[in-house]
Amino acid sequence: MAFLFGLFVFVGLVFGNPVINGGGGGGSSCNLLNPSVSISPSSQSIYRGDTASYTVTATNNDDSCAHTFDLSVSCPSGISCSLSQSSITVSAGSSASVTLSVSTTNVGSFSLSVSASDSADGLSGSASATLVVDCDPTLMPSCDDVCTEAELRVNGQAVCTDNGWVCQYDSFPCTSSSYCNVVSCGGLSYECRSVGWLAFGCDGQDGWYDTGASECRAPAGSCVGTIYKEQEYRDYYCSTTTGSCGYTVTGTRWVDTGQSCNLPAGTVCQSLVQPCPDGGRSWCSVINGNDNVLVYIPAEAQRVWRCDANANCVLSEDYCADVYNVVEDCDDRDGTYTVPGGTQVRDYFCVEDCTQYNCAACEYVVVGGTETDCGDGVDNDGDGLTDCLDTLDCAGKPGPNGVTCCASDADCSGYGPNNLKLVCDCPDSTQCSYPGPLDDYTCKELPSCRANDECAPGYCCDADQSLPSGARGSGTCKVEGTVVGYSGVSYLCDAVYGWSALGPTNVSVAEPSGFVLDFRGLARFVYWPLALLG
Repeated sequence: MAFLFGLFVFVGLVFGNPVINGGGGGGSSCNLLNPSVSISPSSQSIYRGDTASYTVTATNNDDSCAHTFDLSVSCPSGISCSLSQSSITVSAGSSASVTLSVSTTNVGSFSLSVSASDSADGLSGSASATLVVDCDPTLMPSCDDVCTEAELRVNGQAVCTDNGWVCQYDSFPCTSSSYCNVVSCGGLSYECRSVGWLAFGCDGQDGWYDTGASECRAPAGSCVGTIYKEQEYRDYYCSTTTGSCGYTVTGTRWVDTGQSCNLPAGTVCQSLVQPCPDGGRSWCSVINGNDNVLVYIPAEAQRVWRCDANANCVLSEDYCADVYNVVEDCDDRDGTYTVPGGTQVRDYFCVEDCTQYNCAACEYVVVGGTETDCGDGVDNDGDGLTDCLDTLDCAGKPGPNGVTCCASDADCSGYGPNNLKLVCDCPDSTQCSYPGPLDDYTCKELPSCRANDECAPGYCCDADQSLPSGARGSGTCKVEGTVVGYSGVSYLCDAVYGWSALGPTNVSVAEPSGFVLDFRGLARFVYWPLALLG
């Protein structure tokens, strides 16, 4: 056995060191363990475009043999990664490090991994790290409002993207569907109109505008003045249909421009009403055979001044002199005049009383007319007859206190509270049935009846001639169904036939109470004793 071991050692010395446990280290006692890989720092943040550096360390966990490790890095798309060395040889039980450089313009959080492998011995290890990329805040834009005629972009917010800082806005295009909308942009109010967004709205155009009209104005008594121009106040609004501004005129005014001017020749520069000499005198005269002519001098008249060609204000018309004596034919006033409660036909004439300075006037007498208000206590038409006494105008019309005016019984209709007929109270007994002494031409209820036709329908007169004289009453109206007894005979009030004899009875007078017995058919055919009616 000692021989064989010595032979093995000899062969090894001559031909090299054989690997007992395998191994890339070539040693006879390699301990093949996967390497450990670490990345420091495990996470870091950078701004887009900057470069991050990581330290990648590979540790050879084989404490017997050295190993050479190939290094590889895995990065997401858009991330640039590079190692300072692609392989490293690490002695047994030792560590070695390389630098990993990473850069990108993308933003976000990214995961990186690095692997170390010895393919000859089938050993490998890996580690991961995180890279957070953001935009540099010092480069953040202000994102001010963007105001153009076609579109308004407001409320801008800076957003970090792969392309860097980007401003995002609320967008308002100006279209026909948004005519007259108002949006604040850049500190101004914009209004959508047919030409696009405008920084001044229609309301901003409100104000006074010249109409183009002007005139020369001067103080009274002068023909030299200043030019006034007319202005109108326009209240503007935006039309949602056309997208244009319209307006309504809410007021006008005249404004003194301060520019001198002369009033045109012939313009009235002053007009005054002044007393006339001997003004107020009047008298009656006869002209062309008419003795109803009134002649008078006006107490006062108008005087007019006008501008001449040299802008002087001169007296032009003096009506006291031009119309010194005014002539009026009183007959021209004749006619029908409407007065309260009626009309009057007036005949005018000239009356002169020279005991006074103003000694003449047109006066009138009423020669006809019409009374239309017959209850006001006034002789409205001037014929000397008041209210109902004016039978020509008032007969059949309401009079004082609502009574009806009349000239005969034919003007009265209806019945009074005692069911007696309304008749006329007038002096003519052939036309008027009321027996009273007033003769005031008004309709009154008869004080008593003498026949059935002087009572309301459904009533009989108890003094009607159809009753025996001994059975007749004081002239009151009895309701239908009333029974009157006389000399053993009963008489029934029938609305159609009047009083009808029924037969023997001991009843003097009986009127219905609570109910009425209808004896009308019975009275026409049968006579029965009515003792039970009592």
